[in-house]
Amino acid sequence: MNADTEVDPSATQDNQATQDTQATKDTNVADEFRRRSRRSFLTFGAGAVGAAAGWRWLTTRSTDDGVAWPLRRVLRADDRVARLTNRSSASVHELAASAARELRANGDVGLTDATDPSAWSIQIEHNGAVAGQLPLARLASLPQHRETVLHKCIEGWSTPVTWQGPRLRDAVMLAAEQAGIERTAWIGMSTDDHGYYVSLPWAAAMHPQALLAVRLNDEPLTADHGAPVRLALPTHYGVKSIKQVGRITFTDTEPPDYWAERGYDKDMSF
Repeated sequence: MNADTEVDPSATQDNQATQDTQATKDTNVADEFRRRSRRSFLTFGAGAVGAAAGWRWLTTRSTDDGVAWPLRRVLRADDRVARLTNRSSASVHELAASAARELRANGDVGLTDATDPSAWSIQIEHNGAVAGQLPLARLASLPQHRETVLHKCIEGWSTPVTWQGPRLRDAVMLAAEQAGIERTAWIGMSTDDHGYYVSLPWAAAMHPQALLAVRLNDEPLTADHGAPVRLALPTHYGVKSIKQVGRITFTDTEPPDYWAERGYDKDMSF
């Protein structure tokens, strides 16, 4: 600095004041950061403790139909909403046949190698007692329907496919007429060995898009897709579309459902 240059005292004071103000701001910011960090840590800690306590409480509750009773209450509430809003009776959009794609095989619970259509017969039961038989040849005499729809999996994927076969309601009404059965509240369906089973409210079984499919994408069903006959229920997730149908049960008591016993929603419509 030149010896002749004079220093303005007021400028020096202003500069010092500015530095002091900035230092104060920095201190305030640091203090606020520490306060928020402590608050966040305490909030997170309290949340973690609460979640752990809630999980421990939930996992120590008694079970209802294979699931902790609080969860079962939630699932039943969802079922009631589905029925009140007629969710399971809504129709899904049908696609052009050209949209159909190959369907991945997913799930083989209850499937057997006995898939000869000429020898296959669906056993009809009414409130636990055998009421008759519905041979596959008899199903073939019913009006056949063809629909191209999305097959939606609960795992999150979907594929457009073409199903063909008689309507489930036609088969149910035929079986009921043959066995002298009146309308019941529920329809249960299972594989021949009872390895896999689903429950359907009567309204869902009467849905016009519900088929007892014998063909997939214009070809006979293969064993891994449920030959010789399976349910195609496009209004519900694929877990309801039971493969290799061996039994149809008429009952006024809600029948068991394979995935509901393992904690899933019983309705499964969307």
